[in-house]
Amino acid sequence: MDTDIKEEFQCSICLGVLVQPKVHKPCKKNFCSECITNVIKFTTSPCPICRSPLTSDLLMTNYNLWDQIKSSLYSCDCKQTFPYTSYNDHISICPSIKELIKKASKSIRRPKIPVINRWTYKCPCCGLKNFDRVSLLFHVNSKHQYKAAKCTICLAMPWGDPDEICIDINEHLQTMHQFDYDTFTDFSMDDEEILLKVLEESLYHQ
Repeated sequence: MDTDIKEEFQCSICLGVLVQPKVHKPCKKNFCSECITNVIKFTTSPCPICRSPLTSDLLMTNYNLWDQIKSSLYSCDCKQTFPYTSYNDHISICPSIKELIKKASKSIRRPKIPVINRWTYKCPCCGLKNFDRVSLLFHVNSKHQYKAAKCTICLAMPWGDPDEICIDINEHLQTMHQFDYDTFTDFSMDDEEILLKVLEESLYHQ
């Protein structure tokens, strides 16, 4: 029994235990069948290990390795012992792993970010205030075409550069701000909460 995942049992894409492993013939590296199939299906990326071309004809099911995985046992820090084939499901509920995630998130805690108004903006050209995103785009398009200015929407975002000046502010707004960021981003969460949420959700998407 092992306390760590055997390197030869680990997929280099999902980092979980290999499931129905396929070996890439040029580099002899093994990947989960689903992981490597999705890479080929949805991308044009080369092999993540050797960077050589990655095509279906260069993959072969590794039956010997799959038999080894199915016959091996894993001993977890939570004191449970189970087949390696159950590892990927176990980590989503393992109390030891959840505790490690909490400790890791606390170790990189950052100061709270002050609340910033990200719902209304002032015109970057004339200074008029209280525009929502849609009305700001309409206002700038009708009043301030071909003008250089700092984007007030970008400045309200955590990643905004206070020194960046858009050569054509109207073109920038029409290109970069066709949606509201709060639809996709939870600004109420601090860095620690976001990290913890991402780590926990990643356990369910192996």
